[in-house]
Amino acid sequence: MIQEFPNKTELFSAAASNIYADLEKSSEAQADVLMLLSGGSTPGPVYEFLAQKINLKSKLIIGLVDERFVALESEHSNERMIRSKFTKVKGGSPEIISMVKQLGDYEANRMQIEKDYLTFKNRCDVLVLGMGTDGHTASMFPYDEASDQAIRDTQQIIHNTEAPSEPKQRISCSMNLLCSAKNIYLLITGETKLNVLKDESRQLPIHQFLAKRPDTKIYYATK
Repeated sequence: MIQEFPNKTELFSAAASNIYADLEKSSEAQADVLMLLSGGSTPGPVYEFLAQKINLKSKLIIGLVDERFVALESEHSNERMIRSKFTKVKGGSPEIISMVKQLGDYEANRMQIEKDYLTFKNRCDVLVLGMGTDGHTASMFPYDEASDQAIRDTQQIIHNTEAPSEPKQRISCSMNLLCSAKNIYLLITGETKLNVLKDESRQLPIHQFLAKRPDTKIYYATK
C-alpha cells in the first residue's frame, strides 16, 4: 500500500520517525541494530532527520544496499553521502561497512564484500530502498544479465552488476538478501516514478521485489 504525503518534507520526517521506531524496538532486544541503506537524492534527507533522532541503547551498524565501484572520495560514492548524514549522532557515529575495499580488482572486491555482508544475511532490522525511473532498485537493472542473476540467486549475496549510465560498474546486495530484511521502506518522489511503480505489466526489478515483499512500506510525495 502506498502512503502519500503532500510534500517531500513531510515524507522525510514521517519516514525518519517510523524507521527510528523500528530501530528502537530492535534495540530493546539486541546488542546491535543492523540497517541497510540506499544512496540517492530521496533517501538522503531522511537520513538527516534520522541522525537527529538516533539515541539507541544498542550499537548501530549500517551497510549499503548498493554502491558504485568508485573511491570514497568520488562524488558518485553512496558511502560518502551516507557517512555525511551520520556525522552528528548522539553517543557517537554508527559503524558503516563499506562496499569498496579493493578498488583495483572488481571481482576480488565482490568476494571480500560477500564475506563482510554475512552479518546482514543473518539479520537486517531495517532496509531503505529507492527506485529509478527505469524501475531498477538497489543496483539491479532491467536488461542486464548480471542484475538478472542478482535477482534469481539464492546463495550468493553480493553481485557485480552493470548500470546503463556511468559509473557503470556497480555492486549490489542480492534480491534474496534484501527480501530477508525485517522492516522495509521504499521512498519515491515524482509522478514519473509512481507511474512506473504502478505499471506491473513490465515486471521490472522493483515489481519483482514487491511481489516477494508486499508488506513493504511505500512512502510517496509528488513534489
